[in-house]
Amino acid sequence: MALNRPSTVPRSRYRTAWIVLGVVVFAIAVAPWLMPLGPMLFRPSDRCHPEGLPTVKTVALSVCVDPGVWSWFMPGQPSKQSYGNGREKIYFDTIGFAQAVSLPEFRAFILKGAEQYGTNKEPIHVVAEREVTLGGRTWQVLEMATETSQFVDYYYSAEGFGSVQLFFLSFTEKVARRDELAAPILASVTFTK
Repeated sequence: MALNRPSTVPRSRYRTAWIVLGVVVFAIAVAPWLMPLGPMLFRPSDRCHPEGLPTVKTVALSVCVDPGVWSWFMPGQPSKQSYGNGREKIYFDTIGFAQAVSLPEFRAFILKGAEQYGTNKEPIHVVAEREVTLGGRTWQVLEMATETSQFVDYYYSAEGFGSVQLFFLSFTEKVARRDELAAPILASVTFTK
């Protein structure tokens, strides 16, 4: 008497395609959570570049951002680098643009952009304006405030260089600490060309 063995189901010729498709779908689903790990895994930090990333994009400028104080986080714009001091809720952005703009246009652009940082639809008020020397060149400084937060934007623009902003943000009660954390960054401004 012969034993009845179950017949072997033939493999589908699409089996490999289904496996590849499953791997691709898994990779797409997991990628957003793994992307922030990429800089930590592949770009070692040094004392001035958290996650090993350039501190300023698009223009020939560098600043020292201490990774012991500032943490890099994914910016929303390709020309921007964003940092936060999470414990104290103080934030810092570098924003570089390839094109130079006139200082009045740049100031208007900054004020318009600052509106997005106001909380509870608070109006932005200009607190002070002045000039400072950073990296051997004259920069403009625009200090702004709402009822709950204060911003200071250092900006520079020149033909052949482009335009750059160093933007610091904190709650009103943290202004002195914000300025203390900003000082070493501002002292490190270096034009690389």
